[in-house]
Amino acid sequence: MMEYLNVTIELHGVILTVRGNYWPEEDATFDEPGQPESVEISEISKNGTSLIALFYECEKLMEEAEELALAKHKESHFDAMIDALIERAS
Repeated sequence: MMEYLNVTIELHGVILTVRGNYWPEEDATFDEPGQPESVEISEISKNGTSLIALFYECEKLMEEAEELALAKHKESHFDAMIDALIERAS
């Protein structure tokens, strides 16, 4: 199930806001091959200024932004899960 992605990353010392979509890994089934997890970035900005065109021009920068955004998205899910477990235990 697709999730909305909205994270802040630091790339080469620059703090950026990244928005887009995240698809978790899907296991293979009898009739479907399965899919690896993936990220589709629709916006990268700095202080409200869009930089997405720059990232589209530089594939390496886009790959780095996707990797960092994916890691940050997964980290926020993990943090929320830990918070829920702590709250439940209280």
